[in-house]
Amino acid sequence: MSERPAPPGAVGLVPRPADPPGPAAAPWECLFPTLPPDVQHYLLRRAATTGGLTTIELPSQPSAGPSFVARYLAADPTALPPPAPVALADPDRPPEEYAVLSHSLGCPDLFLVDADEVDAIAFATDLAGEAAAAGERVLVLTPGPAEADAILGRLARSPGLLVGRAVAPDEPPLPPALASHTARAQGTDVLADARRKVTAALADAGAKLAALRSAATALVPLRAALDRCGRLGADRDQLLHERGALPAAVDSEAGNSYSDAAGFAAEIRARAQTHAADLARTDAAAAVVAAELAARRDELAKLKQEKDELARQCEGKRPGGLSSFMKGLFGRDSAPDRIADLDAKTQAAASALAAAEASAATLAAARTAAEQAFLTERGTRIRGEIGRRTTALDEQLTTLDTALLAIRDEVRAGREVLLGVGVDCPTDPTADHLDAAATSLAGLTDRAAAEVELTRGWAATLTADEAAFVGQLLEQVRVVIGPVAALGGDPFVTIPPGGPTRPPFDRVVWVGAEAEAPADFDLVARYAPRWVLIGSEVDGFPDAAARGRHGPMGYRGNRPRPNKPTGSSRVTTFRKLWQHMHRTLWTTEGGRLVARLTAADLDRTAATSEPLADDPGIELRFVPGPDRVPVVAQVVFPPRTSVAAAKTFLARELGEIRVVPCGPVDWHDAGDHVAAVWQAAESLTRGGGEWADLAPGVREKVTGSSPDSWTAVVTFDKAAGWNMARAAEWVERHAAAPRTTALARPAALPEPPPVRLVAAGVAG
Repeated sequence: MSERPAPPGAVGLVPRPADPPGPAAAPWECLFPTLPPDVQHYLLRRAATTGGLTTIELPSQPSAGPSFVARYLAADPTALPPPAPVALADPDRPPEEYAVLSHSLGCPDLFLVDADEVDAIAFATDLAGEAAAAGERVLVLTPGPAEADAILGRLARSPGLLVGRAVAPDEPPLPPALASHTARAQGTDVLADARRKVTAALADAGAKLAALRSAATALVPLRAALDRCGRLGADRDQLLHERGALPAAVDSEAGNSYSDAAGFAAEIRARAQTHAADLARTDAAAAVVAAELAARRDELAKLKQEKDELARQCEGKRPGGLSSFMKGLFGRDSAPDRIADLDAKTQAAASALAAAEASAATLAAARTAAEQAFLTERGTRIRGEIGRRTTALDEQLTTLDTALLAIRDEVRAGREVLLGVGVDCPTDPTADHLDAAATSLAGLTDRAAAEVELTRGWAATLTADEAAFVGQLLEQVRVVIGPVAALGGDPFVTIPPGGPTRPPFDRVVWVGAEAEAPADFDLVARYAPRWVLIGSEVDGFPDAAARGRHGPMGYRGNRPRPNKPTGSSRVTTFRKLWQHMHRTLWTTEGGRLVARLTAADLDRTAATSEPLADDPGIELRFVPGPDRVPVVAQVVFPPRTSVAAAKTFLARELGEIRVVPCGPVDWHDAGDHVAAVWQAAESLTRGGGEWADLAPGVREKVTGSSPDSWTAVVTFDKAAGWNMARAAEWVERHAAAPRTTALARPAALPEPPPVRLVAAGVAG
């Protein structure tokens, strides 16, 4: 709930101890609100200047405090501080709309708006929305339920704006579309809904805390499962390593003749020994055969040598020689027989050699076959052993995998428990991950426990003081709308007995204020320190010349409406305030621009007029002054005179300067001059506009048609001695925003094109 400033009071206004005692007076907090507003502002300025007020400076309290209306009727309107125009949240508006909204928002207390019903509802809607956007809490009062529903229907469409509807005691039920904005709907019903939500939130918070604590207990078995998983994983890796190294290991065992292992290695070793014995026998037989082969080869070589020697001998014998003689002497010749014998022996030796070679080949083949058979048998035995051992390892791996799957299911279930309570845990967590999860879980558990306690506190608060809580809920509603008859009866607009410590609203926007009695003004004044009263200052709508309204098409561009028939001329409270505080600067008469220089309406019976000596087209109207000396009350300009030309004439001839601001001012330093710019009006000039000379080095850019014209820019020439400080002081003195405005006026005939005044008269 935003803090609102307290109404003007006596903060820091403590009487000085050394001052002599003055007349008896009521306490300051009782006296100050009863003073006229101009006196209040004077005393505040005096206190700010001197640091306090003496008892002599304090006025005495009247026997009966004046009413709200009486205090403003007793005030000097010219002594009241002018509104300080503020920037609007929605700046895309015509200047007449921007000005009245900006000025009314910037008014420190009372602002009056003269409008018909259509314009009043549109203006009140916009003003309430802008005030709420500026952080204010606004009460919009209407003469009846229909106007309240119309404003509510428009504001309810504003995004992010809480709007309430105050209901009068005898009002019929609201339409369903608006019923959700009543005090019951936004107070009691919201409280009931809040209680339901808090109860549900407490249940959710308790369930969350229980889940976190359960997850904390699940960490212990999760750690144990993770440890088992690690050990089994290491065992599995070892088995896989053994399985991969199994062929080399079995082969190594089979070839290790020094191994003492029984079983497979012993069988391989025994078979190798048998095989070695068989090979030894075969090798021994082969050695015998080899010896025989050598003997047979030697024998065959000798027989061949002997045969060759015998053949050489036979070739050396000649017929008739000694040999023949001896052969004849001793018997027949023996060489052929010997050769034949040698051939027989050679053939027998060759056969024996062939038989020995065949026997050697047989033994070699047998040895090779035995060796191959042994190797085949050995390989078969090794492969069988590898297969047997592989099967055994695979069975162990299968058992481990089954156990690992079961453990991983446990880990996955524990991980899902952690994820379910918002603790991050990877798919394959490690011990470090579980440590981090435990830390995170502890923090979440602490926060969940605090949330449970906080929710319990809210539940206790919602059930402790229902009236106080409903009041706080209703204070969150930024704009409350309702008929005046709802005041004091609807919870939105009920002031507790004894009055509030501060007004419940920042501003009251009162539509139809002209229909209410003076006592109603005092009642409404209790609800806020700022008031915007919207009403009609007369019954019906007089002509434009009498009212001098801004906005030729009415507020928000409403179509001009013809004059209503003038009824009774009763003097309402709103009309009294309007006539006391309103100042009309410009009006028109028969197409002629009229500048009003006095506050009072012109009394034609006491007024005199005469043309200007230098320019007969300009008419001066005089009224008797305080000392019966005639004073200029009005200046009537020739037809088609522009407002800029009229302003130049008034400033030059009468020293009358009229700057009409439109919203807040922006300052610019353009090098050779300083410029005060009212963007709401300047945006409409589109580079055009007319200029009026107001003082040496001071020029005003005017936009709009008479009398509905606005000041867009005022420039101050540095060559004429102007600077930013002097220019700001000049604008503050001459550009005071009004405290009253009139929104609509009836249709008027279009004015002819303007002309400019020249020194010698009027030029077309």
